[in-house]
This record gives sequence, structure tokens and C-alpha cells, in this order.
Amino acid sequence: MKNNKTNICYEYEKKLSPEKIKKEGIVYTPAEIVSYINSSLLLQWKQENEVPPHMCDFSCGTGVFLVDAVEKISSMWNIPLEEAMVYVHGSDTDSDAVRIAQKLLPGANITTQDGFDASLQKIDIVVGNPPYVRIQNLDTSTREIVKNFEWCEGDFDIYVSFIEKAFKNVSYLGFICPSGWLKNKSNKNMRKDILSSQRLYEL
Repeated sequence: MKNNKTNICYEYEKKLSPEKIKKEGIVYTPAEIVSYINSSLLLQWKQENEVPPHMCDFSCGTGVFLVDAVEKISSMWNIPLEEAMVYVHGSDTDSDAVRIAQKLLPGANITTQDGFDASLQKIDIVVGNPPYVRIQNLDTSTREIVKNFEWCEGDFDIYVSFIEKAFKNVSYLGFICPSGWLKNKSNKNMRKDILSSQRLYEL
């Protein structure tokens, strides 16, 4: 069920132009999926840890995942919302969206920053809905960046690099993404690493 803060998150998407949505690969996640991903990961974390986790969405938009995460952390660890905000971190290149997230979560660490530059050093859980942009539509500088990712081969989509970054830097992660990586030839390294890690909890 959407609350007022969540509604504000989704109102922004309705105002975006089709050109901006395509260029930046923007897709906002339905509230019920956000809740499911956050709940699944937080319940797993709580089974093994007494303290709340530091959660990050480094393509956070208006903070859909983060608003929900704060509410769940507050409820599960019985702490005030203001205290729970300390545990969430986010970044996005869309400065207008980031300003909304910062206003909704004033105690959180949310910045206007490229997801590739976001630090995951102190992060326990990464969640999100990464951008979807085919390699053919990436600018030159972004193409150079994604060349450093082992999972990005051939005709790939930029969301793969976001998942690789999270996979190789944190123990817990949950993303909503297309299913193409399960069969595409360009995603063979991704499948190999995920399979050999034996970390896949749910698909």
C-alpha cells in the first residue's frame, strides 16, 4: 500500500518526457515489488545480525526503495524513522529526482552522483532498479567505463554493470531486472559467476 511519501516518489515519473526516460533508462518499480525485495533481504539480514544494515540504492531516483527501506528498518528494529534514515544511502544522476529523495529522507545520505562512482565500502545491502540503456545508446565516456566490467560483453545493457558492481562489493543484493541475462550469449560471464558463487537465494 502506498503512503504519502511513496506517492510523491511516483508523481515525479509521470512528469518526465519520453526522451528523458529513454536516454537515462528510467523505469520506476511498482510499490509491491519494492516492498517484496526490501522485506526479503531485511528478513535474511535480521536472521544473522542484531543491528540494522546499511542499505544503498545507487540508482535511487526519487527514493522509492529507500523510503520503503526506512519504514521497514524502523519497524523491524523498533527505532524512530529519523534514526532509521541514517542506515540508508542513495545516489542518482537525476538531480531533480535526488532533491525529492533528500526532502523525503532528510537524515539519509543521498547525493547527485553517477552510480559508477558511488562507494559501497560501508554498505551491507544493495537494492534497486538499475537503468536500462543498450550499449548502442550509451555516450562515449560511459562506454569507456563499462569496458572495465567483466560481465559487459557484446550486445549488453548497462543494467548488467550495475548488478556486477553490487555483486562484487556486497553480500546481500536485490534487483528487479529483465530476464535476458539468463539466456543471452553476452551474459555468459554473469551467469558463470552467479552460479559458481552459490549466492543466488531467489530468482
